Amino acid sequence: MTIEEIRKKNEELLEGFMRQMEDAGLSQQTRFAHGRMVALYINHYLQSYVPTEAHNGWSSLDGFYRRWLPIKVRRFGSSTINQSIGGIRKFYHYLAGKGLVSQKELQMMEKSILENRVFWVQASSYESRSTNAV
Repeated sequence: MTIEEIRKKNEELLEGFMRQMEDAGLSQQTRFAHGRMVALYINHYLQSYVPTEAHNGWSSLDGFYRRWLPIKVRRFGSSTINQSIGGIRKFYHYLAGKGLVSQKELQMMEKSILENRVFWVQASSYESRSTNAV
């Protein structure tokens, strides 16, 4: 698939994800924050090296949080990073519900989140960068 085709498909997935969050009663602020981070992940990060469809991107979270996000987006605090992890996690559960991600892949993603969350927050949050810079 071309990047344009992937982004069109991503737009449809993102619209469905946003509807699901609204149906689940999540606040507009939470839906916006989750949608913004998922869009950044699937439309920018996953397309920045080798174009990757969203459902195949579940295994790329480590590179996103440890390397790409700290360089590309410098304004996030640790609470925003934690919230973004939750939003991307919800997105992949949504994809699993649509049959686009297997339960095994979802379990491996969950394991990666558990093992790496602290490192991701540390690498991506501006609080950690400003503390480490001193």
